[in-house]
Parts: sequence; C-alpha cells; structure tokens
Amino acid sequence: MPKTKKGKLIIITGASGSGKTVIANELLKLKPNLKKIVTETNRPPRPGEIHGIDYHFRTTEEFHSLKESGYYAEINEYRPGEFKGTATSHFERILKGESFVWLVDQVRATDFHTKLNLDKKTLSEIKSRTTTILIKVSNPETIKTRYQDRELNANLEVFEERLKRDLEEQNQLESFFDHIVNNDGSIQEAVSQIKKAISKRKNKKAVK
Repeated sequence: MPKTKKGKLIIITGASGSGKTVIANELLKLKPNLKKIVTETNRPPRPGEIHGIDYHFRTTEEFHSLKESGYYAEINEYRPGEFKGTATSHFERILKGESFVWLVDQVRATDFHTKLNLDKKTLSEIKSRTTTILIKVSNPETIKTRYQDRELNANLEVFEERLKRDLEEQNQLESFFDHIVNNDGSIQEAVSQIKKAISKRKNKKAVK
C-alpha cells in the first residue's frame, strides 16, 4: 500500500513590510498542494479585500455564535471589539494529510501551540508537523521604501513605530524559528529558500 502523505503546517512571519504576504502568495502559486489558512474576522472588509481569500468576513453576531459553538481553535482581540479567529477544521485537515501555509505575527509564530484550543494529542501532532519561517530584511530603510511604494497614502510615522516594535520582537525571538529567510533580494530567491526548507524538513518528534 502507498504510504499516506502527512500534512504539514508552514508558518510564515516577519516584521511589517518584510514581504511575508507576497512571499507566501507566490509560494502558494508554485506549490499547488499547499493551501492558505484563511483567518476569520468580524471587522468589515477594507478596499480590495476579498471574502474567502484575504479573510472570511463575519458579522459580530456570527463570529460570537461560532465562538460559542467551539468552531475556533484560537481567537485574538487585536483591537477593542475586533476579533480574528482560526477555525479548528484547518488543523483537523492537516492530520488527514492536507498541508497549509499560515501567516501570523512573530510572537504567535513562536508560541502558537500554547494558544490553540486542541486536545493534547492533536496539539502535539500538529506541533511535530510545523515549520516556522521568519522573513528578514537586513536594512529597515528598505522596508520603509517598500511600504511607501505600496501604501501611497499611509501614515509613515505610525508605520515606523510598528516597525520599530516588530524589529525589537524579532531580535528577541529570532532563535526560536526553524528557518530564517533573507528577503533583501528578489521574491523568487526568498521563495526558493522556503521551498528548500520545506523539502528538506523531517517531522519533529511528537511530544507525548
């Protein structure tokens, strides 16, 4: 009998403006076996955002109803009254052999297993199938330039404060990641590094 393929969880993170979203989207194009974990939120869509691709948009009533039913494996209140949630079904599908890319912030990438509302056995198995990847850019000025090119009407002062916080977190957390990918060059180079990291990776031993 052919060996059952094990599902994987690829967590990609980085500072604001590091290019993590662009890199993840390019990886998904090149690896059709990978799917994206689409987070759910009760905030309204922003211009250009598409339901089911950027987020699953829920009304506040729907979100809280799903929360009460145990639908979410994790929930974060990132602004007062605004929530993001990750459906438990994604992790169940990983155990059945599907593989996913998950974009989260840097802190969650290193301690995600402490936040998921899953039974101990499932959590241990998910952790053993997870690869964490940090996207880095050597020069913060490069990040600022990319951000200004992308967000023409954005508040640069607010972004610089967020970037400063992100880089401080990055310095503290860097050693906790399985792989660090440099995004100083082209997106294609960064994606190539991630593909190599995924293909070489062996499942970590599940903690009993």
